Amino acid sequence: MNENFGIDKVILLILTAAVVLFCSPLFKNILYISANDDWFNFFKYNHFDRLCVLRYHQLPLWSPYSGGGFPIIGRAYAGSINPLFIFVLIFGEIVGLKIIVLIIYFAAITGMYYLTRFVLNFHPFASAFSAVVFTFSGYIPSFVSDGNYNNVYIYFLPWALAFLLKSVYAEARVKYIILSCISLSPILLQGGLPFVVALGLIFLVSVFSMFRFNRKKKSVRLDFRYLKIFLVVVLLTLSICAVKIFPTVKTTNSKVAPVHSVYEDNYEAISRYAVEKGKALSWSSLYSCLFVRNFRGILPTYYVGFIPVIFFLLSLFIRPKKNLKWLFVFVIFLFLSMGPLAPFDLFKFLWASHKYIHFIYKHNKYFSIGIIFTIAILGGSFLSYFFRKRYARKSVKYITVGFLSVLSVIAFLDLFATNIKFHKNIFTLPVPELKEEKNFFQIFVKGIPLRDPICMHEYFYLLRNVGLINWHGDILLKESAEPKYYTVPSVWEDFDKMELNPSYRGEFYFLTPSNKVECSYFSPCKLILDVEVREPGFLVVNQNYHPAWHSTAGKVYDYNGLLAISLKMTGRYKVVLYYVPMEFWLGAAISLLTLSCLSILFIKYEIKRKDKYRI
Repeated sequence: MNENFGIDKVILLILTAAVVLFCSPLFKNILYISANDDWFNFFKYNHFDRLCVLRYHQLPLWSPYSGGGFPIIGRAYAGSINPLFIFVLIFGEIVGLKIIVLIIYFAAITGMYYLTRFVLNFHPFASAFSAVVFTFSGYIPSFVSDGNYNNVYIYFLPWALAFLLKSVYAEARVKYIILSCISLSPILLQGGLPFVVALGLIFLVSVFSMFRFNRKKKSVRLDFRYLKIFLVVVLLTLSICAVKIFPTVKTTNSKVAPVHSVYEDNYEAISRYAVEKGKALSWSSLYSCLFVRNFRGILPTYYVGFIPVIFFLLSLFIRPKKNLKWLFVFVIFLFLSMGPLAPFDLFKFLWASHKYIHFIYKHNKYFSIGIIFTIAILGGSFLSYFFRKRYARKSVKYITVGFLSVLSVIAFLDLFATNIKFHKNIFTLPVPELKEEKNFFQIFVKGIPLRDPICMHEYFYLLRNVGLINWHGDILLKESAEPKYYTVPSVWEDFDKMELNPSYRGEFYFLTPSNKVECSYFSPCKLILDVEVREPGFLVVNQNYHPAWHSTAGKVYDYNGLLAISLKMTGRYKVVLYYVPMEFWLGAAISLLTLSCLSILFIKYEIKRKDKYRI
């Protein structure tokens, strides 16, 4: 046992070193940014969240910089509640996000090693192989290269599944259930829809694990503990993440435009669109994803090479009953990745289950995780069988194990050398020196058809304390704010060359001209206005109306889609507006209560465990 533990430590040390080397290109120009629109998106949101916390000492609940005012906490990919956001707070959005990506790589390789080694009971070398295939395939690197930062969080999946499976038979059941919930939570808090995919995979493994075969009696019994624990983990995870779920659901339900496509509520139309745009996996693209180096015809690609796939196929013949459940998972996720191109369209049934699933039309992007996950596990299962097999002759064992070891090392080197290229030339742009404007105002960029991404402008305007009304967002709400300037993408820097909006009356103004207003304190979630009211009238704030805004001077009204307060008291005084979304605070209360209860349970378990061993 001690010897095996020593082997595990050595292997994990080697895997850790490999991850550091694999991610090193991301840190070559550590302060540089990417020209990719999706990366600009995450730089923008994380910079804003950090700004709220460090400069204004507020939670990032509302952003005046996006769309004329937006409940930013309700955005599915908002990351301020994600525990890993601490790295953004400490190091800034540029360095912090790169560190988080590195941490997720560590979570992937250690999680898969733990799952296969200590739950599925693989040989140490076989577990290392599974971890390498899962982590160094093209799956994460292609997402990182393309700026799909939120999708890489699904790589906490091995830890979540490992703890759930371990909780079924372990004496420390409560402990492992809590750890499974904690592992799942980051996927929901940052990933959004990938959480549904992760739950689906864990559900399938749980259901198929329920079937217990008795070879002697040739019978089958069902062990419902898997399903019961799965339901408990789901319920607790949702409770932990209520602080994110409640505002996200409310914001999503308030959308005034489709999330990704105008066809998303018509299955036939969105299916045709997905096929035309190459978002549904075909047999030819499956081959290219698995075997063609540097293939970029579909996102994500997941190059693994021939050796892991051959091991995967051979494991089905060598251990068919043991690996049958993984084959079922593979086929289901393959068909989901293919969408309407599958021999049997499973996604159609999933699409009909809930309106939020309508947001998915890039089938391969969301469901291909099941393909690479099962290839990694069954590839390791094949190796574990031969590494632990009893041989009649030692010479046969040495030849077999030696040959398979050489093939495994070749596969690792191939994976590493091929997929590290995705990490090169991502972050190539220095951040320009931009002067921050003293007073906040907003801009509208003309000539952007169908709200195409202009995320670079959004990020740079944010650095200059300027908002962008026609922003690129997943969820669009009604936009009523007036821009101070109109501009075009070619003239985004020089405000003097922009077109002044004749309808612009300021960020704060009275409908009654004799009244005056000045802003003495501006922040995302709180405004302090100095007013001089000579006659009763409406004070207007040039931000989109939202019912969660309140004021010390009375009710906040909807005036042509803007925030407005009816001031009847004359004289000079201060008016304070503050943003208080009750759905966020209700969710926060549920999350804190759940975490508190789980912490107490965990502490009680640890005390009992120590007392038991002390006796």
